[in-house]
Amino acid sequence: GPLSLVVSDPVTHKRLTDVLSERYRLVAHESWREFLDRSQSLRPLAVIVDPFTANGPPTIGAVTEAASEGEFGIVVCADFRGRSKDLYTLGLAGVRSVLMAPDLGTRAEVADAVERAIALSVANSVVSRLEDHAPPLALDAIHWAVGNATAGMRAGDLARALSATPKALGRLLRQNKLPPARRTLLWGRLFYAAWSLSRGTDSIEELALKLGYSTRSGLTKALNAAVGAPPSELAAGDARAPVLEAYLHEICVA
Repeated sequence: GPLSLVVSDPVTHKRLTDVLSERYRLVAHESWREFLDRSQSLRPLAVIVDPFTANGPPTIGAVTEAASEGEFGIVVCADFRGRSKDLYTLGLAGVRSVLMAPDLGTRAEVADAVERAIALSVANSVVSRLEDHAPPLALDAIHWAVGNATAGMRAGDLARALSATPKALGRLLRQNKLPPARRTLLWGRLFYAAWSLSRGTDSIEELALKLGYSTRSGLTKALNAAVGAPPSELAAGDARAPVLEAYLHEICVA
């Protein structure tokens, strides 16, 4: 899928290109304004942006607002020497993927930062569609589950993220008539799958592997059991709606 770059430094740009070009279709933009002009038609999975250059965005808030509207992830890539307070500002704004120029880290760290940003954007999009229909605990749990759908997390990780022991989280979920932690993690993977299928950026095999299934059949079985349709059928339309409907049905009858 397309990945946008709004990075002025040529050395950083080349490093990003070397690392990411095999995984994504990279699209370079001369400025934040040019990126905004193209983002609606381009529909990028994420944007890697240096917010501290003359051609960058006016504020971090402008970046997060555009990402919310366009449903794409944010990776901030900049030289933070002498800018430690800006890291705090990014955290407050909800930006979780940061690459420190000029080093950037290993190839795996760069790729992981992009994947985290994409997953977080999917999580934000899912919760925005659920927030008027699901209780706060469900929203918090699903947001984390979707945001970590490709990270191989377990029930204990979800409990720690929600500041609870596994036993306490299980009790809270039962009290709120919500699926147990392992089932919630499954829904996180299914929501991620639905958003990816709706964009058509991954093959079903690639998507299954990304979500921790050893083969395509694992994802197919999971979607069939929870939603009543295989990924190939969901991909033919808007895959998001059936998964949202199935999840809301489950939490209403659980």
